[in-house]
Amino acid sequence: MKIVIIGAGKTGRGFLTRFALRAGASVSFIDKSESLVRKLNVEEGYSIHYFGEDCPPVRVQKVRAAMAGTVEAFLMLLEADLIFTAVGEQHLPQVAESLIRSMKQREVERKPVFVITGENGVRPGQKLEEALSRLGAGAGYPTVVESAIFCSTVERPGTSMDIDSESYEELPYDSVRLPSSRALPSMVAEPKFPELLQRKIYTYNCISACVAYLGAWKGYRLYAEAANDPEIDQLVRQVLGPLNRALAEHLDISLDTQVAFSERAVRKFQDVLIQDDIARNARDVARKLGPAERLIAPASIIRERGGTAEELHPFAVVVAAALHYKEAGGPAWMKRLAEVGPAAFLQEVSGLDEVDPFLQDAVRTYELMRHRGRETSSVGVYL
Repeated sequence: MKIVIIGAGKTGRGFLTRFALRAGASVSFIDKSESLVRKLNVEEGYSIHYFGEDCPPVRVQKVRAAMAGTVEAFLMLLEADLIFTAVGEQHLPQVAESLIRSMKQREVERKPVFVITGENGVRPGQKLEEALSRLGAGAGYPTVVESAIFCSTVERPGTSMDIDSESYEELPYDSVRLPSSRALPSMVAEPKFPELLQRKIYTYNCISACVAYLGAWKGYRLYAEAANDPEIDQLVRQVLGPLNRALAEHLDISLDTQVAFSERAVRKFQDVLIQDDIARNARDVARKLGPAERLIAPASIIRERGGTAEELHPFAVVVAAALHYKEAGGPAWMKRLAEVGPAAFLQEVSGLDEVDPFLQDAVRTYELMRHRGRETSSVGVYL
């Protein structure tokens, strides 16, 4: 079996590769980073280590890599039995550009192909399908299948390409789109996959944002340390009360099932063996404040289900902390925030109306935090 992974970053080479190796498949990578492609082709391999050292590392060897858009990449995609993407939802239109030529050729040759998205997002498959359609792909070709990544992976310090990974060996996938005969070992069939992906973004990613932005406000660098901070833990619990009730109703699942799901997320983020950092989880602020994303959408669902302003206030505190986050490199969103102010900026990225009570609450909290500055990093004073 030939498996191609588009995106040779942490998820691609540190998590998805494990499933390919378990199936005895050959692995090829496509990436836009010339230096990373060169390393994968020149070096003898790399290792995937597990947090806590309880499991022996996995050695990855004999992989190939090609630059996106090259003839070599085209041939890899033409011959692939299964294709994974691991680039981030916002980069899927670029993936479509890399895929389209080989997909059209495969359609002519009547060679079926499944492309499995491994991105955090509410509907990454839809975004990829729309991009392929704009480029002239045939209807339903390729078959795009969504999967859900629950595993944390980071680059191992002091190494060239090694990965540190959570010992998590399941990959839920949309079993309506992908036949079980094409799934790899440890891929878990999920017949109601869109609901699962929503639960993940609105639970796991929501909690992650709470920890990341409040952790940054309090000066933490390591993610697990922030997650175990008593004030941050308290706020997360205040978020989860109304969130679990609203999501259970919204997705038509039992409250006990949703509570257990959220508790697994809290345990994961508080696991001190997982050496993740705040900066990785807090980046891309403007995207993460989008209307379908991890903070605004859950707050909207709570409100639609009768949630009170008091129940929504912890979300407003997290949004305010996100607006105060100083992202490395001074991205464009920070400049835009400075130009138009917090209310107009939040309206632009979140889709909320300027008179929306939740937006106004977030802006008031932002101004209060700005006025007090870093003289106190307490979170409790804003609750």
